[in-house]
Amino acid sequence: MRGRGRRHGGGQAQAEPEGRRSRGSTVRIALEWMAVSAAIGWLFYDCWPAGILFLAAEPIYAKERRRGIERKGRRRLAGQFVEALQAMAAAVRAGYSAENAVQEAWRELKILHQEENGMMQELRQMASGLQMNQTLEGLLEDFAEREGLEDAVSFAEVFREGKRSGGNLVQIMEDTVNVIEEKEAVSREVEVLLAGRRYEQRVMAAVPAGMLLYLRLGSPGYLDSLYHSLAGICVMTLALALYAAGICWGGRILEAEEI
Repeated sequence: MRGRGRRHGGGQAQAEPEGRRSRGSTVRIALEWMAVSAAIGWLFYDCWPAGILFLAAEPIYAKERRRGIERKGRRRLAGQFVEALQAMAAAVRAGYSAENAVQEAWRELKILHQEENGMMQELRQMASGLQMNQTLEGLLEDFAEREGLEDAVSFAEVFREGKRSGGNLVQIMEDTVNVIEEKEAVSREVEVLLAGRRYEQRVMAAVPAGMLLYLRLGSPGYLDSLYHSLAGICVMTLALALYAAGICWGGRILEAEEI
């Protein structure tokens, strides 16, 4: 068991790939905003280089994009956490100690998944920490606080108290899984309801830009009075500001409904 743990352990091995993924995400977001800026310059001002002025807003765009990516990542990790708890509970029920159940859960999930997901990496790092005589309670709490998963925080607290008082760890894990699965079921129902609203919001956000694109391609010269006069530029700038505010407002409303 220990030999296998050492072979699969080592949190440092994951640091470099994770860093590359982070840098890749930053570059991708920057390229996305460059394309959006160029499109804004052409659609609203008939001038591609005008998009350079909007590059200064890239940090705001990047912040919002990362927030969305992190929300999706947390939802995905929450589902993987439930799966890991189920595997750990099965291992403890089969006679493994809670500490050995971590490595056993990793092996079980490795059979189910072709590639190592985020929770499997966490299990592997926990197994490595246990090899260095760290406590499972501390490793669970560290994971919960680092990832910001409410269910993981609750489980870590209950697990610590259960080990301290000599409680039934299998029952604790199974009860936790049942509670989390009920919450996940409710979350999935809410997600289905919100999916339609997100689609509607995306369509509504695309309509103004789509209309401008249609006019530009279908009736060349129709918008020249807005592109080549000071008054027209002011009108288009105001329209762009209202357009951006509407997109941000719609996104905030959907975020509030998710909570």
